[in-house]
Amino acid sequence: TCLAKWVEENVVRYHPRARLWTSTLRRSIQTARHIKHEKVIVNGESWITMRPRRWHDLDEIHAGKFDGMTYEEMEKQSP
Repeated sequence: TCLAKWVEENVVRYHPRARLWTSTLRRSIQTARHIKHEKVIVNGESWITMRPRRWHDLDEIHAGKFDGMTYEEMEKQSP
């Protein structure tokens, strides 16, 4: 994806020990899957670059049963 390519070229290249912080919402976790999580050696230590970490405080609004739905799907389920 374009995001994965951008991360590789602009983050990982310069900061191989970067972490990928995501919210706990499904769409955030799904987006993070497209970014490589490769094992690298930095200063003689093994590290998984961009290993995702989930943090509830990054959730903007917990959508509950509507998480992952479009507005149209939500309208159909709860008019």
